[in-house]
Amino acid sequence: WEPRGIVITYRGDLVLDMVLASHAAIAADPRFDALRFAIVDTVLVDKVALVESDIAQINAFLVGPSITNPDILVLVVARHPEVSRFLDRYAQFPDRAYDLQTCSSMESARQVIATSPSFRPGRNRARGR
Repeated sequence: WEPRGIVITYRGDLVLDMVLASHAAIAADPRFDALRFAIVDTVLVDKVALVESDIAQINAFLVGPSITNPDILVLVVARHPEVSRFLDRYAQFPDRAYDLQTCSSMESARQVIATSPSFRPGRNRARGR
C-alpha cells in the first residue's frame, strides 16, 4: 500500500484464484475506501491461465468494490501478449466495473498518476451508475 494507492504484482502463471484472492484482500482492507489508484504490474507474468468465463467472473467480483469506491484509477503494466489479449477482452465488456489503462512500464504508470486530472469522484468507473 502507498498513500492513495496500491501496487499489485503478479508473477508466474496468472490464474483466476490468484486474481480473485488479490481483489478480495484489497476490497476488504479498510484503506480501500480511500484508494485512488491501483497499479497492476504483470511484467513478471509468464503465462495467462485465464479463459473467457474467468474474465467475466473477475468483472462480476469487481462490481461490488466499484460501487463502494468508483474513484480508482487502474493502470496495468503489461508487456506479455497474453496479458494484453486478456486486457483487450476485458475492455470489451460493456458493463465492466472499472476502466483501465495499459502502460509499458512502471515509470509510465507513475507518470500517468502524477499528471492525471482524473482523481475526481466517479471519474474512473466504467459503469454509468
